[in-house]
Amino acid sequence: MRYFRSILSPTDVHASNSYFTFKEEKAELKSRNYLLEKEKSALELQLSGKQTQEKAYMVQIEHLKCEISEQQKRISKTNGKVGTEY
Repeated sequence: MRYFRSILSPTDVHASNSYFTFKEEKAELKSRNYLLEKEKSALELQLSGKQTQEKAYMVQIEHLKCEISEQQKRISKTNGKVGTEY
């Protein structure tokens, strides 16, 4: 190995170091990309859960609105009947 190092020019050594630096950076970027993809998947799953919960709340709100409307109709009918009895 020493023999090869002695015949390599400084340019060759720099190119070799640059190559290894490039490989290290590439590996780090791949690792970072993997982690970001995992985080993205987790966030998408969380968002999906929130959207499902929102839809359930909207259905519940509509149901409660219908109940209020029915109660108001019953109250107005009851008030109308009470007024006609006198």
